[in-house]
Amino acid sequence: MEYSKLIGKQVFTARGKLLGYVTGLYLSEDLASASALSCADEEEEEFFLSFDSVTKIGDALIAENKKIEAPHGVPCPVGKTVYDENGSYLGKATSLTSGNSGALTVLSPLGEKEYPAKRICVGDTVFLRAKLNTGSKKPQKKAPEEERAPAEDPDEIYKNNLLGKKLKADLEGIALKGEIVSKQMIARAHESNRLLELTAAVLSEG
Repeated sequence: MEYSKLIGKQVFTARGKLLGYVTGLYLSEDLASASALSCADEEEEEFFLSFDSVTKIGDALIAENKKIEAPHGVPCPVGKTVYDENGSYLGKATSLTSGNSGALTVLSPLGEKEYPAKRICVGDTVFLRAKLNTGSKKPQKKAPEEERAPAEDPDEIYKNNLLGKKLKADLEGIALKGEIVSKQMIARAHESNRLLELTAAVLSEG
């Protein structure tokens, strides 16, 4: 299922009562499944439905009339600007497919490109986590010890890319908007397992 195609669809109950139409949706943290819908009724009043209340999806949605107070999950990234883990602009997210093998399509001046949804982190902006190399490789002959360069630690490279950058949003308990990222700030974020939040605060669109 392509999430973006749900936007604008009308929502009815099984008895044919019009509840409204879909204005947005919220997803699980891994973007594999939808968790909630934001909708508007005939008077343009916003309301939310748990995605579990949806029983059928076609040209319209059929759902139980069970509204929730607030949505849960992360906003769908479609329409947002996407950056890579170094803060480089990749383009605009145009579509996102569901499931564990879901993919985010990003449109840049060079054309469209798909990225695995599992590598996407959604906050105030959207960024692409570094690719994890889990594939097997043929063993290579090791160079003599004196010729072998020391391996670079990917985690250290990632942290160094944050150094010296300005926070564009507050990071509660760590730092405030406008502060420059320091090694001490990265250490505090690392200790509290909040490096991704720190990166999102650096890349925030404000």
